[in-house]
Formats: sequence, structure tokens, C-alpha cells
Amino acid sequence: MQNLLSPHELAMLYVVQNAPQQAALSDPETIQLQRRELITLILTGRGGARLTTTLRGKELLRRFALSTKRNILFDDETCIASESS
Repeated sequence: MQNLLSPHELAMLYVVQNAPQQAALSDPETIQLQRRELITLILTGRGGARLTTTLRGKELLRRFALSTKRNILFDDETCIASESS
């Protein structure tokens, strides 16, 4: 059985996907996500390094986003948002 991501790890996964420059390489969540192969460290040409989301990490974010996606139903005069099941 696989362990679930903590809320902090899930938040860090979003940060790495959307604003990798704000993710610290030494954060415990970052280290754990690297161990789970959800993010990886890429060396840049200038001797620096940056974090990026792996395909596995991107797939997890995609699936999570689909489970909370809202469907928008349009009427002539109103717009109703409903949770998809």
C-alpha cells in the first residue's frame, strides 16, 4: 500500500509545477517528492539547478484537478456551477 501525500507535499507539488523558483531544494516536502519521483532536479547550463515536475507528478496533478473540476451549465439568463461526479 502506498502512502498518501501530506497536504504540505501536495501544496509543494503545485508550487513546483507553477512557480518552481519559489521551492527550496532543502524543504522536507521537496525531498520527499523527489524520493517519490514526483519532482526532479535539473541542472542548468550556468551551474545552477531548478526543480521540475516529472510525468508522474504531472499525472497526479491532472487527476487531482479532474476530481475537483466544476462543470459550468449555461442557461439563457443564468450560469450555474455544479460539482462533477
